[in-house]
Amino acid sequence: MQDKLVTVSAPSRLHFGLLSIGDLTLRKYGGAGLMIDAPRTEVRIDRSEQFALSVSAESRPAVLDAVKRWQSQFAPAEFRNVDPVELPVKISVRNVRRHSGFGSGTQLAFATAAALQLFFDQPMPSAEEMAMALERGKKSAIGSYGFFEGGFLVDRGVANESVAPLDMRIDFPDDWKIVLVEPNVPQDDTVFGETEAKAFKDLPATTQTEADSLSSLLQQKIVPAILGCDFSTFADSVTEFGYRSGMFYEQVQRGAYATPTAQQVVDRVRSLGKFAVGQSSWGSTIFAIGPSLKSANWLVEKLGEHDDDVVLQTTVVSADNHGVRCQ
Repeated sequence: MQDKLVTVSAPSRLHFGLLSIGDLTLRKYGGAGLMIDAPRTEVRIDRSEQFALSVSAESRPAVLDAVKRWQSQFAPAEFRNVDPVELPVKISVRNVRRHSGFGSGTQLAFATAAALQLFFDQPMPSAEEMAMALERGKKSAIGSYGFFEGGFLVDRGVANESVAPLDMRIDFPDDWKIVLVEPNVPQDDTVFGETEAKAFKDLPATTQTEADSLSSLLQQKIVPAILGCDFSTFADSVTEFGYRSGMFYEQVQRGAYATPTAQQVVDRVRSLGKFAVGQSSWGSTIFAIGPSLKSANWLVEKLGEHDDDVVLQTTVVSADNHGVRCQ
């Protein structure tokens, strides 16, 4: 059997917030986010005499699900309706800690399917085709488009579509650096899966006026600030956007952020100077964006000076304007 190796490396996604929830708006959800160059999800596929899977116990079901969905939609005919154990591959996965605000579920599913496409010499589907096949992007399509394209992205939200149309994608300034702040909080404090589904069902619906106001902030402040490298306007606007979008979930979070610890981190960052600060998705990751590497490193140093009970893991990363890397 001839050796063959494919490696797919996917960026992570930060989500700045949704534009709406519920059924009172013309389009549901929508929103904006940014792809970042770390942490990354990596899927490697080697030719093998028999099917093998090297992945954490937590992520194993998700990988198998992605493999089966890939088979049903994209696999060569001889592998389309067979059990995964008949695939002549070994799949090795190194992925991001799940349910932390990095969009790891979408990146893992997309990376698995993309690696299989390349391994079996199949044409790469579009982001929309991939998202529909893998049943991703039902509330936010930022990670689906961002997997392929990187950058700062805005999705339009869904009306009758299965996947929200991409409204805009632009490069993010290379000089602006992102501090990832991950509070040491129990996994039980994060919202995902059935808990998330129930939350969206029970939360008060956003009005069209509220959605239009957030969309205006995004289109008239945030996007022009990125295009014009106007960091001051960007910082103020993203912080406001995240807070106002976060307040949609006040009934579940008891505030704009997922936990009292998250609120404490946001307050601390804001007290230290001009940074764009917010919670990615449901958390637990808080992001703080500065205008330079120097400012990001300074923030990390200042956050480390506090001697309270909140344990913070901080990492400085860059925007990823490229998207998936394949070899």
